[in-house]
Amino acid sequence: MGKIKRLPDEVINQIAAGEVVERPSAVVKELMENAVDAGATHVEVSVEHDGERISVVDNGCGMTEGDALLALERHATSKIEKFEDLLGIHSYGFRGEALPSIAAVSLLTLKTRTADARQGIRFSVKEGRLISKEPCGMSVGTSLMVEDLFANVPARKKFLKSPVTEFGHIALTFKQMAMVRPDVHFVLKKDGKVLLNCTIQSEEERVLQLVQKEIIQRLSIEKGGRAVIPFDHVAGMFRVRGFLGAPILASTLSKNFFIFVNSRPIWDHRIKRGVADAYGTMIERQKSPLSVLFIEIPPYLVDINVHPAKREVRFSEEVKIYQLVYGGVRRALQESVWRQSALNEERGWSARGVRSLRENESEAGWKEGLLARESAESSLFRAYSPDILKSEKGEGDARRSPASSACAGDLHFAAGNDGEGGPFLEFRIVGQIARRYIACEKGEFLFLIDQHAAHEHVFFEKFKASWKKSAGEGVPSQYLLTPLLCELSLEEREVVKTYSDLFKGIGFDLEELSGGTLSIRAVPASLIQREISQVFLDLLQTCMEKGGERSIEEVLDPILATLACHSAVRFGESMTEVEMHALLAQLDEVGGPFFCPHGRPIFVEIPFSDIDRRLKRL
Repeated sequence: MGKIKRLPDEVINQIAAGEVVERPSAVVKELMENAVDAGATHVEVSVEHDGERISVVDNGCGMTEGDALLALERHATSKIEKFEDLLGIHSYGFRGEALPSIAAVSLLTLKTRTADARQGIRFSVKEGRLISKEPCGMSVGTSLMVEDLFANVPARKKFLKSPVTEFGHIALTFKQMAMVRPDVHFVLKKDGKVLLNCTIQSEEERVLQLVQKEIIQRLSIEKGGRAVIPFDHVAGMFRVRGFLGAPILASTLSKNFFIFVNSRPIWDHRIKRGVADAYGTMIERQKSPLSVLFIEIPPYLVDINVHPAKREVRFSEEVKIYQLVYGGVRRALQESVWRQSALNEERGWSARGVRSLRENESEAGWKEGLLARESAESSLFRAYSPDILKSEKGEGDARRSPASSACAGDLHFAAGNDGEGGPFLEFRIVGQIARRYIACEKGEFLFLIDQHAAHEHVFFEKFKASWKKSAGEGVPSQYLLTPLLCELSLEEREVVKTYSDLFKGIGFDLEELSGGTLSIRAVPASLIQREISQVFLDLLQTCMEKGGERSIEEVLDPILATLACHSAVRFGESMTEVEMHALLAQLDEVGGPFFCPHGRPIFVEIPFSDIDRRLKRL
C-alpha cells in the first residue's frame, strides 16, 4: 500500500486557515479589506469579550445568495479571472481564501444584502460546515461575526498572547487600513465603547489622528510649531510621499512606522533602513522615527503574493526602492530640519549663532583673559575654520601646527547675528564630574553635559558645513612630516579607490604604492593628536559597512560621524575650565538638534526641585 494519501478536506481547510488566520488581528484585516473592496464608505469593527467575538459591518455593495455561497468556498473571488490579472492587482483580498479560512476555525455568521434585494440573507458556518441559511432584515451591505476562534484548533489557540497584546495587534491593523483610506469612515469599538472614530477627512488629518495627535500637539517644534511634516518625492516611475516626524518623536518601538505600497500595508526592512539612513545622526541608532510612507510603483514591478498574510512583498528593483525612499526622506529633512528639541523651544532657546567673543570684551573679556592664560593646554578645543591649518599639497609641514594655536584666537564665531549670546554661554559651569560630564546650572535647573557627545556634535556639524560650503573640499587637513604607511587588503584597496574623492574631501592625502601599501601624507587637522592609522582603518571599515551601492553623499554622514568621534575629547578625559567654556561656546555656534552623530542626547537637565524633594527639602 502506498504511503502518499490525499488529505481530508477538513485538514486542508485547517492548513489553509493556519496560513491566513494566524491570530484575531488577521480576521480583522481580511474582513476590513473585503469591506473596502466592496466599495464601503462606512466600516465598523467591534471586539467583545477579549476577542471571543469579532464583527465587521460595512455598507458596501453586498452579495447575492449565490455569490455569498461561493465566497464561502476556497479559491473563489471576483477580483481576478486569469493569470495576467495577478500582474496588475489593485484590490486587497484577491485570493478568495479569507472567508473559508476563517470559517474553518470558528463559528462564522454572514449577513448580506444587495441594493436590489428586498431583504438580506443570513448564513451560519461552523468549522467549515454550513449549518443554517435564512432570510433576515438588514440594510444594504455585509455583516460578519466571528465567534469561538480556534475552538477546534486548541494547539493554535494556546499560542495566542494575552488579550491586551492581541487587541493591540487588532488596533494596529485597524490603524493601517484607516490610514490608507481617509475617504472611508472607520469606527473601532471594544465591548461597546468607541475607541477610534475616523470620520471622512483629509489624509493629513487622518494620519495625525492615528499617530497620537494629542502627544504631537503638546510638542513645540520650530518650522511653525510642526512636529510632523508632509513630503513628496518622484523618481521616474516611482513615487514616495507621506509624513515624517521630528527626531524627538523617535521611539524604540515601531508602532508609529507605517509603510504602504500601492495602498497595501506591508513591512520591509530595506525600506525601513532607507528611512533610518536618511535620518542618520538625528536619531539614536536603536530608535525608529515617526514615519508614514505611501509608495506608488507600477503593479507589474511588485509581487504582493509572496507571503501568506501579504505582509511582505517582492520588488523587482529593490535598490531603486531603497534609493527612492532614502532620497525622498533625506531631501525632506534637509529642507525642513528641526534645529532643537521641543523642551528647548518652550524655554525660548534658539539655534542662532554667537557673535565673536573677541568683539564683545564688555561681556566676555574675563573669559578671553582666562583663555589666553591657558591656551597651551586648550588646543583640543581650537576653532574649526577652513582657512586655518590648510596647507597646499607638497608644502610638507603645515603653516600652523595644532599644538601652537591659541584657544582665544581660535574661538571663531559668526558675528553680527542678533547681538546676543546663545543659551550655553548663559550656563554657570560648576565643574567636571568623573571626567565624563560637565555640570552646569541655569535658573532652576542642573544640566549634565556629556563631554564626548557634545564635542562629537560640534565636530560633526562643522565637518558637514565645511563639506557643503566648498563642495567636498573644505575639511581642514594637516600634512605630516613623515608619511604614514599602511598595508591594505585587496578589499580595502578597492574601498580606497571607490571613495578616493570622499577621503580627499575629509582631509586625507593618499598615494597608493606597490604591494598593497598606502601612503598617508596628510590627515584631517582634528586628528593630528590621535592614533591616525587606527582612525583611518575605522573609516575604511565604515565605508565597507555603509557603502556598497551607495553614493558618496549617502555614506558621508557615517564617515563624518566616525571622524568626529575620533576627533572629540574622550569620555573619561580631564578638561580644564577654559576647555569647558570653549566647548559650550562652540555648542552655541553650531546649534541643535542637540544629539551626537550617533543619536545620543548631549545633555540632561534635572530640576532643582527634584533634588530638593529627594533631600526632603520640600
